[in-house]
Amino acid sequence: MSDNDIVGFIGLGVMGEVMCRNLVLKGDAEVVGYDVRPEPLARLAPTGVQVAESMSDISSRCSIVFLSLPAAEHVREICLGDGGLLENCADGTIVIDLSTVPPALAQELNT
Repeated sequence: MSDNDIVGFIGLGVMGEVMCRNLVLKGDAEVVGYDVRPEPLARLAPTGVQVAESMSDISSRCSIVFLSLPAAEHVREICLGDGGLLENCADGTIVIDLSTVPPALAQELNT
């Protein structure tokens, strides 16, 4: 990562919240989090995680985006849905999916 990379983290459940916290506490990147629930974002705010206002906020600000989502349908919706992440990210954005998805979906998203 370069000094000016902003890291996005989508999906702050049991695993995602811990990983996002570690990115902030053990790394030096600016981190922006997004989740449909406000509770994990409130817990992460004191560590320095910024709250993304929307998916487009993540798309427009972040050069690296981590996904930690509960199921393949969530990954598909976030990445390919209307206004999805892959449609709106800048060229060269790195998306790292930490979710458990079928290999066929991972291959489909590899664009």
